[in-house]
Amino acid sequence: MDATRVCPKCNGEMKKGSLVFQMGTTQGNVAWVEKGGERFTIKQLPPIQAYLCQKCGYIESYTEIKS
Repeated sequence: MDATRVCPKCNGEMKKGSLVFQMGTTQGNVAWVEKGGERFTIKQLPPIQAYLCQKCGYIESYTEIKS
């Protein structure tokens, strides 16, 4: 995947980042980050690559499928 893509919803620029999982005291949270976040990696989940539209906020996420 390229570092930037075109949003399928509004044709805005999508930036490459990743999703990180953060645990709070009562619930978890998923956040999109452009860089970093490695310390929040949960071992059971594969790395998730996410693209965030800079115009409308739409997020697409992908992970590597190992066969």
